[in-house]
Amino acid sequence: MVLLDGILLPLLILLMTRWGDIRKLDMTPIGMAILAFTAPVVHMVVGNPRWQVVALYILHGLVGAIALFLSLSSGKYKVSVPGVRKFAVVLTGLSLVSMVLAPIQVQQPSLGPYTVGKFSETLALHKVQEYYNPEVNDDRQVQLQVYYPAETIGWGRADLFENPSKKAAGLAGATRVWYPFISHLNHLKSSAWYGAPVSRHPSKFPLIVISHGWKGFGDLHAFEAQRLASMGYVVVAIDHTYVAASTTFDDGTSQAFNPNTLLEGQNDQVFRKSAQQLIQVMTKDIQGTLDYFQEKLTRDHPLFGRVDMERVGLIGHSIGGSAALSTSIQDKRIDAVLGMDSFVWAMEEEMVMAGMTVPYLHLRSDQWKGRDNDLALTRMMAGTYADSWLFTIKGTAHSDFTAIADLSPVSRWFGYTGSLDPAERHEIMDKVIMDFFEFSLRGRNTRYQLSALAHEFENLELTTFTRE
Repeated sequence: MVLLDGILLPLLILLMTRWGDIRKLDMTPIGMAILAFTAPVVHMVVGNPRWQVVALYILHGLVGAIALFLSLSSGKYKVSVPGVRKFAVVLTGLSLVSMVLAPIQVQQPSLGPYTVGKFSETLALHKVQEYYNPEVNDDRQVQLQVYYPAETIGWGRADLFENPSKKAAGLAGATRVWYPFISHLNHLKSSAWYGAPVSRHPSKFPLIVISHGWKGFGDLHAFEAQRLASMGYVVVAIDHTYVAASTTFDDGTSQAFNPNTLLEGQNDQVFRKSAQQLIQVMTKDIQGTLDYFQEKLTRDHPLFGRVDMERVGLIGHSIGGSAALSTSIQDKRIDAVLGMDSFVWAMEEEMVMAGMTVPYLHLRSDQWKGRDNDLALTRMMAGTYADSWLFTIKGTAHSDFTAIADLSPVSRWFGYTGSLDPAERHEIMDKVIMDFFEFSLRGRNTRYQLSALAHEFENLELTTFTRE
């Protein structure tokens, strides 16, 4: 599609700059008309049309219509070349601006030695009743986005967001963002592959489960998932049903985001109670996912016998970070937790005071620094019995821990993301996340190497380091 855009624009410029001197192109007006009409048709058929290039379609049609009119008029009429060119400049400018605001290419993560494979599957949580929809009589279902180390590439590039049109519609509805600004999600591709065979490396791979925040979904952390998978981890990003902007199951049915999962706008007591209930539901989702990979994979499953359940880490963002912490306190299978703006304030007081018994690294955004959440976070880390770190990434907002910042520069203008350059943010997060899990799950780094990362990056600040 990018290649086709690169053909459409130069062709338009060629037609407009040579307008009025067709002989230099050795082209008749009817030939120019055919070319002008054909280019956008080819683009629409082969390149998937989108609103960002509608202005170019219109402009090609205008050029073709004028050329056809001149051809049929046998030289009786003339066209104002400057006028046509001015109109062309305006429409081309509009199209270029729209392409910048809604790009169809995003920065890809730096990958390790493994090719990355991806598949998606529905998980029914055994004997877990659906809390947020009493009309559902069956067990609660979640959707898993699974990234894994692959032996070779597969049959096609994986979408950056699984079921992208539904994700875009759900995200627009949940965040009240105008849908056209994110409709280009349909065209975004990841570095992962569908249908890629699992790596034949003899060792089992550590498991990392990602729990997204409210209104998010698992693939909003696809960059981190792909990076980890390329370094030899199996990564499972959960779409928490009714918490996610949209959840689409294997049978094609979808569940929309339910705003009642977290009662914003209520007093603190009501809000916190709803948050604690949500944390319990998401904790069960994580534990059910662990049960599935530990006990229920069948022999025909691609990852049967390939997951090391003795080395399990969790990543959580916002309320998903709370669920990751909650799971680690209740479930002894967890060996390490990394939270990104974990919503500790919403957790039950007993859990906060219990502290952590496994290594914990907290990445905090500038936006959340100094809030009430810090008080709860400080109390929890003070009672922790394992290595723990609190890093702050300067110039970031809460949503910078997701792929939101990569979808459009508009996110900065409306305060969804911070001022830090996305490329630098990716570099910092990649290094911190990878070094933490290499230390906590593989024992390849030292705790002091992690602490020293604050000296490596100007916009990374180490606020707290607690040694076991």
